[in-house]
Amino acid sequence: MKNLIALLIVSAFVFFTSSPTFGQCKNAVASIPTLDSAYVASKTTYFTIESNKMIGAGMDKMKQIISESQFVVLGERHGSSQISHLTKAMIPMLSQSGYDNFAVEVGPDSGRKLMEFCQSPKDTRQRLYEFNSQYYFKELDDTPIPFFWSVEDAEFLQAAAEHKMELWGLDQEYFNSIIYQTDELLKMAQGKSNFEEIQKMKTAADQFIREWFIKEDNSEEDIDIFGIILKDENVINFFAQFDESTPEALQLIENLKISWDIYSRWRKGSHADRVKYIRSNFMKHYSAKAKTKKRPKVFFKFGGVHASQALSLGCYDIGHLANELAAKNGTQCANITISQRYYEEEGVVSDLLPKAVFLQRMEAFIKQGNQEQFALINLEDIRNDIEKGLIQLPTDDTKEAQEYLLEAFDFYIILPTDKTPTPNYKE
Repeated sequence: MKNLIALLIVSAFVFFTSSPTFGQCKNAVASIPTLDSAYVASKTTYFTIESNKMIGAGMDKMKQIISESQFVVLGERHGSSQISHLTKAMIPMLSQSGYDNFAVEVGPDSGRKLMEFCQSPKDTRQRLYEFNSQYYFKELDDTPIPFFWSVEDAEFLQAAAEHKMELWGLDQEYFNSIIYQTDELLKMAQGKSNFEEIQKMKTAADQFIREWFIKEDNSEEDIDIFGIILKDENVINFFAQFDESTPEALQLIENLKISWDIYSRWRKGSHADRVKYIRSNFMKHYSAKAKTKKRPKVFFKFGGVHASQALSLGCYDIGHLANELAAKNGTQCANITISQRYYEEEGVVSDLLPKAVFLQRMEAFIKQGNQEQFALINLEDIRNDIEKGLIQLPTDDTKEAQEYLLEAFDFYIILPTDKTPTPNYKE
């Protein structure tokens, strides 16, 4: 099941790699009811999506969440068909409430490239198909811009373009992005007197990079691939052809070097460098927009690890920053996390709940999911009931996961039957 193992691992990271501080149950007494699936059901509404419109009581709640917030942070599970459908359906609501900024988990240069593809919104899917097909890396089974490789991704990107939302790429450049970015650099070298020589340098650099990507992918050793690439004479010579006369090229190279350094540091156990870069890129965009629009509204679509408003993987990530900024502005931020319960593979639907320990620790919540509808659980209400002493968390081994969920997010969506999205590229 393509991407399913990765999805489960990411979900586990969100719930179990942070140190929870939430929980005001020290004085709880036996007479206070314990949170169970029946109680969570009372905090759950449902909706379906038909013809890109939400239908059901959950739609009204989603509209309220969007209209009352300055920031909406959607903590997704990557590689989900249903999340792309959900995003597409949310975009008209977001636009109606004044959201014209869409922050995504790609690099700044990749974000600008995606904006190019949707200048004519109706052509978005085809342009992404051509791009993904051209730069598909067969040996790695990968495309150069993550999370925009499917038909469903192209459709929500088109919807964002139709509603004139500006895309903000906040993350490091994906390691595979260099496969297309050397072509971008070559375009910027047009007009230089030694253009033909630069072309040869670029070809040599491409060959070296691809060879090492394949070696690293097939190796069981820990290879600092970007340290090796940056020391290669072909890459050094190619990058050296750009100077103050090509400022865009210099910025692209600088962004690549920053991204590669983040990857190298990550191999040594550092997640903080990436988070710092994401937060910095967001503040650059936000500060620039705030000069022309008071309290600009932003929709974030990031992995669940990044979307938390609490400590996540030892860092305060973009979901936390959005909350800080909302508090400073006297506005609100809604942090939403998502889980799967049912998954379809080759026509067979499986219930993931009996198969995953971390889902079982969230059983009272996961049980709200069904195969046909999106379940929207109001974690804010549950937090308030706990603080008022109306409900208490269980004292068994599920407590820690539930504490973190309630601290880190305001709303919880359990998807209807999910599946891997449809590839939008030719292999």
